Amino acid sequence: MSKISSAIGVIEGKTTTSFFSFKTNFDVEKFDFLKVKVNHNNEEKVVLSQIVELTHFGDFVKVDCKVLGFVSEEGLSPVRIPLKPGSKVYFAEDSIIKKAIKIDSSNVKAYIGKIDKKNIKVFADLQKLLSKHIAVLAKTGAGKSYTVGVLLEEILDNKIPLIVIDPHGEYSSMKFPNSNVKDIEKFKSFGVKSKSYAKQIEEYSVLNIPAVKKLVLKDSFSSSEILKLLPSKITNAQKSLLFSVLKDKNVFSINDVISELEVLENNNKFSLISLLESLKNTNIFEPSGYSSEEFVKPGKMSIINLKGLDPELQQLIVYKLLKDLFNARKLNLIPPSFVVLEEAHNFAPEKNFGEVKSNEIVRLIASEGRKFGLGLCVISQRPARIDKNVLSQVNSQIILKVTNPNDVKAIIQSVEGINSEIESEITSLNVGSAIVSGVTDLPLIVNIRPRKSKHGGETESIVKIDNKASFKEELTVVKGKVVFDNDKVVKNVNTFIVPGVLLFLEQNNNEFLVLFELLQGKIVLDIDNFKTAYFYTKKDFNSNEIRVLELIKNKDEFDINELLKEESLFVVGEALSSLIRKGLLFFENNIYRKRDDAVFESLFEHGNYYDISTEVISYDKKFNAQIRVEDVLRKVKEVSKILDYKVVNIVYYKPEYL
Repeated sequence: MSKISSAIGVIEGKTTTSFFSFKTNFDVEKFDFLKVKVNHNNEEKVVLSQIVELTHFGDFVKVDCKVLGFVSEEGLSPVRIPLKPGSKVYFAEDSIIKKAIKIDSSNVKAYIGKIDKKNIKVFADLQKLLSKHIAVLAKTGAGKSYTVGVLLEEILDNKIPLIVIDPHGEYSSMKFPNSNVKDIEKFKSFGVKSKSYAKQIEEYSVLNIPAVKKLVLKDSFSSSEILKLLPSKITNAQKSLLFSVLKDKNVFSINDVISELEVLENNNKFSLISLLESLKNTNIFEPSGYSSEEFVKPGKMSIINLKGLDPELQQLIVYKLLKDLFNARKLNLIPPSFVVLEEAHNFAPEKNFGEVKSNEIVRLIASEGRKFGLGLCVISQRPARIDKNVLSQVNSQIILKVTNPNDVKAIIQSVEGINSEIESEITSLNVGSAIVSGVTDLPLIVNIRPRKSKHGGETESIVKIDNKASFKEELTVVKGKVVFDNDKVVKNVNTFIVPGVLLFLEQNNNEFLVLFELLQGKIVLDIDNFKTAYFYTKKDFNSNEIRVLELIKNKDEFDINELLKEESLFVVGEALSSLIRKGLLFFENNIYRKRDDAVFESLFEHGNYYDISTEVISYDKKFNAQIRVEDVLRKVKEVSKILDYKVVNIVYYKPEYL
């Protein structure tokens, strides 16, 4: 039977203030919302409940329900008298569910998805999230970073300052609109559109990466910070010596301390100076380094890209960066803001997993940050390894699939409102579904909405891709992913190396990355399938051709009659014939269409996310450059400002099938 407005059953047997059962032959599912009408204090009220278990008995199903509470304009209130046997049970309308759990889009809200199996949008109160902290917890591959991307998009749309600690360099992709076909298919049903956040993102790294600012922090320390940052523990004698030169100062640079130590007549100074020199040689701290004001700006997201750095160096950066942010916020030097900490178990581990330099400051922000308007989002695939003091301070959680028993236990111990029924769901959630707690009045199972921006955290293929590779070499590379035909059996995967140049460009006030291959000088549109396109500028065409290109600028296909309304047959006819010969257009079924392997001037539309790395690559064939880098640069300069560029090797994979 379908879900209709008539009663679907009658309460039977034993009832409590939190539980009742009934039998039905209607189509019901676990976690469906139900309602029971009751007379309470001479007033008809509605009690909301939720199915927690189903048992099949021949022609009917026994339904066990958890009582959630009376529904009112204020939300839910407790039921203190057991529901009476014989009371009719109905499916709850969407309007009742919205009212009960206070899901609305007023105030400063973040749209994160829809209630599972319901067309009800879930909005999180951003003020609540940012002032009381949030955790995103999931096993690897369950959609953790994808979900965080959704949250970041909503925060950026509301112009709240963001600082993202990104150990794997996966959030840079938010500079580009989402082009994933499966996601785009979901856009209409979820009511979202593809969007680039390039204008709101500033990225920093210690490494030299195109389109990324050099990460240099202010060389300004307190005595306790110097002790914390030294690369190894020091003796009591060394500590006394260090304090003797620091006692008269509140703030100083590394060079200040070294200079003060050098004039002392004490042999303990040499090892101390050596430790300070090693700290100086990280090249992270400079007198002209960035202060907290650089990283925290309204409507902006600062990504601290730590990819490729030693874990200890990552922890050192996180300690100093967060310490400065916390102090600046206490002094009201920066506006209220939100810190996102990926791989939180590495920066604030539970005691059993060791103490790290950043642990203390993460604990401090978790416990006191809300008082000063510094919100915290901790993200991890290993909840059991996060410092319990940090996890216990988090009031809202987005929990995706978790299967490790220790991690599940850690979640249950730290999350209020998770009952045994929802606990069992944590291990069996579908990818893209999450249990959302603290965001609304009840824990909900939510289907996370599709990302507006590009997702950069896809899991790498684990298929062996160099089983027939003939050569091995250390190269600076930009790599695609292996794309398989799932209907065929893979025999082998060939690896090819193509010379290329990665350009960081500015066009129409947009900053972005584009990749060119140096075999034919074509722009790379899809690195995974190695789809490329010829790039044209106005210098490649005469005045008539340029006029027609302007007329069809926003058209993928068109009829010649559309153009004749604007221009003469002589201009249009000659230009169309020429543009077909030059490869920009083709004529099919009486319609002119643009070729998808030709790009005219607008490079920003084809910007993408690329990750540069230097590594040993096994390959089957490496091609030599046929086009000079200078020729590509000269042509690109005609339509765009070149901010930076880097010569790279493009790695793409081509499967062979049986």
